[in-house]
Amino acid sequence: MAYIYGRNPVMEALQTGNIVQKIYVQHGNQSGKISQIYRAAKQLKIVVVNADVKKLQQMVGKVNHQGVVALISPVRIHELGEFSFTKRRPDLPLTFVIADRIQDPHNMGAIIRSAEIFGATGVIFSARDYVPITEVVVKASAGAALH
Repeated sequence: MAYIYGRNPVMEALQTGNIVQKIYVQHGNQSGKISQIYRAAKQLKIVVVNADVKKLQQMVGKVNHQGVVALISPVRIHELGEFSFTKRRPDLPLTFVIADRIQDPHNMGAIIRSAEIFGATGVIFSARDYVPITEVVVKASAGAALH
């Protein structure tokens, strides 16, 4: 299991399915997107725990966590052979982004985020010389890496 952080990535994780195990929210932080996270978690019967800044930093380090951290199941990477080539959106052609030897997690996240925005069917990357899908990639992708 891994931690992800930030309001958009946590909200995306909640919308993705059954990958969120538990959510930690900074004490006193209940406005805007955090209230949406509370509502979504309640509907999905996911435990939300209040935590102080120190506890959140112990989980994810000194990053801009925006007052929310989620414990999730590991992000599953699909083999090309098991990928569904059915169109997600009938109005768009099957389109793939190929990311070769991306080493920086922020760049990988930006590529994944851009691919989703432009309606790409998926992102293909090599099994060698790539950055794994970490919490930094998920944050930089604004949660798109969870799809």
